[in-house]
Amino acid sequence: ILMMNTLLCCGHAEAQPKAKLTAGPTTIPVGGSVTLSCSVEPSAGWKYRWWRRTSDTPEVQLTDENRDINVKQGGIYRCVGERGNTNFQSLVSDDVIITITFSNEVVVTRRPNWPQIFSGETITLTCEVQGGETTEWTCEWRRDRTTVARRNDKVWTVSVSESSSGDYMCQCRRRDDWRSVTKWSEKVPVSVSAQPRAKLTAGPTTIPVGGSVTLNCSVEPSAGWKYRWWRRTSDTPEVQFTDEENRDINVKQGGIYRCVGVRGKTNFHSVVSDEVNITVTSHGSMAERIQNCIITYAGGSVTLTCTVDNPGHFVIHWYRHDSESSEGQDMRNYKANKVIKLSKGGLYSCRGGNEGKGGSVSYTNYSNMVTIEETQFHPGSSLKVNPDRVQHFSSDSVSFHCEGNSADWRLMRVSETGQPSFLNSSNWGTRKQSIISNWSDGGIFWCESGLGEFSNAVNITLQNDDSAPL
Repeated sequence: ILMMNTLLCCGHAEAQPKAKLTAGPTTIPVGGSVTLSCSVEPSAGWKYRWWRRTSDTPEVQLTDENRDINVKQGGIYRCVGERGNTNFQSLVSDDVIITITFSNEVVVTRRPNWPQIFSGETITLTCEVQGGETTEWTCEWRRDRTTVARRNDKVWTVSVSESSSGDYMCQCRRRDDWRSVTKWSEKVPVSVSAQPRAKLTAGPTTIPVGGSVTLNCSVEPSAGWKYRWWRRTSDTPEVQFTDEENRDINVKQGGIYRCVGVRGKTNFHSVVSDEVNITVTSHGSMAERIQNCIITYAGGSVTLTCTVDNPGHFVIHWYRHDSESSEGQDMRNYKANKVIKLSKGGLYSCRGGNEGKGGSVSYTNYSNMVTIEETQFHPGSSLKVNPDRVQHFSSDSVSFHCEGNSADWRLMRVSETGQPSFLNSSNWGTRKQSIISNWSDGGIFWCESGLGEFSNAVNITLQNDDSAPL
């Protein structure tokens, strides 16, 4: 009894110990684990209880009782030691926040991977975690270090604008564990430019009948384009080519062409090209060569004749021009007429048109351009004809007498074939009277004075002698 009392008197109790939680390396590959260790020192015989929680989930006790455990999830962990039949417990350890960083390489891929992207196009960025293909991820995207998107997926599809240009990078977290995160990927540059315009170019824009010309449509600088083509004429609506998507096409029809570039799964369009006009011509077209200065009096008219070297099925088209360099206005009222009579001054030309399949028209070259000048009759000048009748025979002798104040006169004529000429023996003369015998051609006659005055016009028609009545 004395010995027992001595032991009780001499022994003393330690303060309640506190568990200590430590962690191994937290940078691990996807599928790996982090080792946590709980200890109560200096002592022995302990078992351990473990708990885990997150900022979004309540605390849950783990089933493991070992000193060391392997965990695959990040979170807030704590532990406690327990021993003996009475399950005596140590003090609970401090919380330890475990953030797992996956060591796997993270790579950004871009589709389509064209060197130049344009405003309005759609691109797809994918955050690839090498070795983590089966894991469900939530990925964060940054452009120039600013967060621009979070997706419950590794794929991000976005329609871009010019402001979308920049360096992109991504980082992913396990969808079921916000504290298990990858490293940031390397930067991937994305350059976005304004919507481009297609450029349409042609070889010669004037080609012969039966020939062809190569048209080229391009959108630069870029790649991956297909092309759509349209054609119309001044008389037919625009039609899209259904069998052509190439950059270069050969065409044999005249008309107005345009094109556009299309690329990608969303069929992104460039701006439509400017129009190019292709003209198909024959090698011959000319108006009958009339002197390039024709005078018609008010109330009179001039005859023009248009001929085509190789007529075929050409239809004559007449044009009136505002100037020698201007486009002609189609005189539709005279269409298909080889010979026309005009009483209005101006610049005139003609050409032939051959209508083909689909309403296309192949044109010849334009004729030479002729000028018609209108003049007014001056009452101070007059022309008298003897005998005074409209119709004469080729053997008739006819006297033309110019009257007026001028000393210089000339007798002028535009023949029935449209040829102008003066009929005096010289250009200007003092003789006011001219006599014509043995006619070869009639026409319109008038007097022109040295003072710039013009007489009235007289129309004379010529008949052969063998048509005279008996």
